[in-house]
Amino acid sequence: MTYDSIIVGAGPAGSHLGYLLANAGLKVAVVDRKIFPREKLCGGLLTTKALALLPKPLIAEVPTFAIKSASVFYNNELVVTLPILSDLQTVRRRDLDDCLLHAAAGVGCIAYLGLSPTHINHAKNELTLSDGSILGYYSLFGADGALSTVRQSIRLPRNTLGFCMEAHVPIDTLQNQDIINNNSIGIYYGEQSKGYAWVFPTSDSVAIGVGNISNELSEKQIVNSYSAFASRMLNKNDIKASAAYLPSGDSVILGTPVYENICLLGDAAGLIDPFTGEGIYYAMLSAKKAYEAMVESKHSKILPKYEQLMAPTLLEIQHNVRTRNKIYSPIVLKSTISSMQTAIQYSAKLINDTIVNYDKPYDEAYYEFKELMR
Repeated sequence: MTYDSIIVGAGPAGSHLGYLLANAGLKVAVVDRKIFPREKLCGGLLTTKALALLPKPLIAEVPTFAIKSASVFYNNELVVTLPILSDLQTVRRRDLDDCLLHAAAGVGCIAYLGLSPTHINHAKNELTLSDGSILGYYSLFGADGALSTVRQSIRLPRNTLGFCMEAHVPIDTLQNQDIINNNSIGIYYGEQSKGYAWVFPTSDSVAIGVGNISNELSEKQIVNSYSAFASRMLNKNDIKASAAYLPSGDSVILGTPVYENICLLGDAAGLIDPFTGEGIYYAMLSAKKAYEAMVESKHSKILPKYEQLMAPTLLEIQHNVRTRNKIYSPIVLKSTISSMQTAIQYSAKLINDTIVNYDKPYDEAYYEFKELMR
């Protein structure tokens, strides 16, 4: 069987691209090693900019939880609670990914689930799956996460990685119910070098997690940090957490000129918000741009067009990495969070313009806030 496009990975990037391509009449397959629905470690924040990329018929089907405020902590002490000024939702990735995959299947995308790619023959444009079947393709898209098999197969450097741990727990296991009652999220700084801990309520559970979005802490340090954090937040000690690697934003690459019919999307490309760790928006955006590149290039030499369409985003991430490194300096981070208490509405507006909507670059917001606090 030969397809116009094969997509490895059925998360937000892969399933969204599958939906867009199949909806345009192309013969598309998506391959994933898991059977859906499946759990996936992810804070699950759906920002306004991410919600805008979801296929419109799908929005009503995804079970989301509306967030009205964000409580910011430093060394486990509440510093400030900021109102959320735009649409911000949380979702379990299990639910989001399953809805996206069903949407793609509904317009004709073929799903090969529970199967892993065991070999990619770039000379013949063939993908061999773990059940021995061989699929042909004209274009191949790697949307298979931070440890991407497709990325490895085209001999690109491995992602510079972060590491995180998370568990979805029943709401009644949370010691402090205020977050749920106030439709709030909790963000905890001070114990990670370039990251944070989080408490994100969803429609049927609460996500408790810890992540460092650079490789400055070891996995063991993050595991220990998660254990300490969970023991403070929960009234149960037998909760099992999952662990995962994630990109850091330091090693974004979309492909190689050697294979112009192969593109990387989402985490596989290293696409992430270097400050917050948000990946859903970049996954959805890269799928949209890959689709546009596919349409404009008419199946041949997709990568150059994709790189052109994604160039502003890559430049934005590079700038944000530099700003992240400044803000996550312990002295700067502590003083910045402390200063939010004296400028709550202004801080809420800055968060709305940067994190929620991306209307303002992080570096501009950083210097603007710094000048205000002088």
